[in-house]
Amino acid sequence: MGRIMKDRYAPPPPRRRTARKDGQHARNRSYIFLVSACFLVSAVMNWVAMTATGRLGSRASHIEAYLRTFLISDRRQSATGTSRNRGSPRSVRGTNLETVDGHDLRGGERAFSRDGIDGGDSDTSDGSNADDNSMHDDDDATGDEVEHGGGEDDDDADAARVDGEEKTEKDSDSDNERDSGVARPVEFGGPPPDEVHVGANNDVEVSAAEPAAAGNMGSSNIVAEKAQDVHLSIEEGGPPPIDGRGNSRVNHTEHSISGLSCARYGGPSDRIAEEMVYWQHIPSDAEFVSPLRGDGPTKYMTFEPDGGGWNNIRMAMETVISMAHAMGRTLVMPPEQRMYLIGKNDNQQKSTFSFADFYHIESMSREHAGLDVITMQDFLDREAMTGSMVNRSTGLPSFPPGNRTDWNGENGKGMKVLNEWMRTVTHVSRWNPDQCMLAFPASPGAEASKSLKEAYNQMREESIPAGTGPVPVDAPVAQRMLEVANGRSLCMYDEEMQKSAYLHFASSHKLGLRLLTHFYIFLFFEDYRWDTWNKRFVRDHLRYVDEIQCAAARVVHALRERARIRGTTANVTRNFYDSLHIRRGDLAYKEVKVDGNELYEASKMELIEGGTVFVATDEKNKDFFKPLREHYDLCFLDDFKHLFEGVNTNMYGMLDQLVASRGRVFYGTYFSTFTGFINRMRGYHADRAKVHNQNGTIRSYYFLPFEKRYGMASFMPPRPPFWTREFPLAWRDIDKGIGELPAASLKKKKLSQTPVIF
Repeated sequence: MGRIMKDRYAPPPPRRRTARKDGQHARNRSYIFLVSACFLVSAVMNWVAMTATGRLGSRASHIEAYLRTFLISDRRQSATGTSRNRGSPRSVRGTNLETVDGHDLRGGERAFSRDGIDGGDSDTSDGSNADDNSMHDDDDATGDEVEHGGGEDDDDADAARVDGEEKTEKDSDSDNERDSGVARPVEFGGPPPDEVHVGANNDVEVSAAEPAAAGNMGSSNIVAEKAQDVHLSIEEGGPPPIDGRGNSRVNHTEHSISGLSCARYGGPSDRIAEEMVYWQHIPSDAEFVSPLRGDGPTKYMTFEPDGGGWNNIRMAMETVISMAHAMGRTLVMPPEQRMYLIGKNDNQQKSTFSFADFYHIESMSREHAGLDVITMQDFLDREAMTGSMVNRSTGLPSFPPGNRTDWNGENGKGMKVLNEWMRTVTHVSRWNPDQCMLAFPASPGAEASKSLKEAYNQMREESIPAGTGPVPVDAPVAQRMLEVANGRSLCMYDEEMQKSAYLHFASSHKLGLRLLTHFYIFLFFEDYRWDTWNKRFVRDHLRYVDEIQCAAARVVHALRERARIRGTTANVTRNFYDSLHIRRGDLAYKEVKVDGNELYEASKMELIEGGTVFVATDEKNKDFFKPLREHYDLCFLDDFKHLFEGVNTNMYGMLDQLVASRGRVFYGTYFSTFTGFINRMRGYHADRAKVHNQNGTIRSYYFLPFEKRYGMASFMPPRPPFWTREFPLAWRDIDKGIGELPAASLKKKKLSQTPVIF
């Protein structure tokens, strides 16, 4: 037996090398050397040509990038022995990006001259605004329930191969490190060294590093002497992440949520993209596990997406994820489906979504010890198809309709069938966030719950004097509870719910079952350190995916360049812009839907005459904005379409939010949850930059109603209806208590859960 095993694993005899093969290898090496030399000569000739025509200017970094592109490509070609069709050395998604000052970014549709900027009106050719996905129209909290459909996620990735074999993990890591862009020596399109990036709440004027010649400053012209450089070439950053249908081709499973690198998403450089980052990396936060998470059998939380538009869906999702961690339950993500108002199928693009299309869900689950997330299909395979789920009325095992476990891509009626079945085999919560708040004791057990109830009774006898400002985040329990209670009772996570293996949150306007609330208003934690941890968790992990962040960063950079060059020609040097959200769709609150003249009168006190103003809106008729255009340099998202070509149009509303959040001053629409999330991101940015006062106020305003106009610029404690706006409670002083959570709550993730790819 020993001899047989030895013979079986004996190495094969060495192959004999022939003179013919040696000659072939020599010819291959000569060919590779000649190809590399040709590319190098071509690069030098281009450099000479650019110098002779004056196109080089201060763009010496482009030459380094140009050379680096070919050298990297040749090195890879040498390793694989294959030929590549590079196309343009600076092209992304079919857009020619090799042009430099004075050349069009989009093949002639919008041209720039060296002496000025030529262009036309801000209207698009079809008269429509780029923000046509109606994501702005999702804020009416009184809307009827909407049934959703779904679709399968066709994200795919080809296996990388070297010499006909799959790359090893080490090889892939090496390529990722080389292509990550983190240590790239060339900066693409960043602001001049002496320019200052202005945060959402700073009013800083700076001296321009490069003078811009005077010219025609048309209202829709993208003043982008450098903005064309915010994209990276395919060779620099890897394959483009978006295919022709607007579908992501990037695998998020090994993604780290902290930081933001756009090398794989078409740029910009890390230095420019850093402006979008409001989240933080706090290692100790990732180790925190809820004290209520036991060591027994796995318990699950399932939910239905809210029946309203995107920002209502987002609010409910944030609340559910917070509850899943707090209760120590494994969260089950709904199937991929069509969501209300973000299901456009333009050019056969992706129109059904899961939350993993918008957030790094898998990364969040992998990085956090206290949170496990699985798909609905995996959940049904594990629990339903094994007979573990029983009908709550009959007590008999119950199986999904048609014994189906894969419900991805099902239409609205199909999703209704699944949801109605889920309600029969789970414990359905009846909590109403407008009537009660979900309170979590600092530790499990009857004594802890008793202590929490005593604090609630004490709270009912206290009051907060008007004008005293916010309650400190580490104040006694009764005082913190009083700040958010507003007459609500306690929602009790009682013994029956705790014992239930499956806890379900339905979404039905007709049944009065909606989680249309802010997570920080509905959830209350007896331990303030747990409370601030939860707010940091949402801030640092529930943020839009990198593709959307990077696309927004390119637009923000172009806006700053536009403002800088316009200011230079007017002898006023600044690189900031202001932003507006003007809701004109199906919002039910007519008092905030007024004409352009009223909007101008309501906002002129804080905006700069002649300044650059970005408008996020669902209004398609640009004539509506004429009164504002007479005073400001108005810009819309569709003015920058060339910077996010290939991005799914259903995500345009998210781009609008991100771009608007970086404005120096922001005016929004009251009652709009779209405006609300812009303000929360501005609060996060202001808190990170430490530019707001201790009350958490920010430089945001509302057009109308008049009595609400300064609601964000002056402190206001939470008041119902809570969904109408955001409150500083979400971002003010939430970094307090980092690293102070009880050591007993710092545990390792249970290994019983199988990793799930979303």
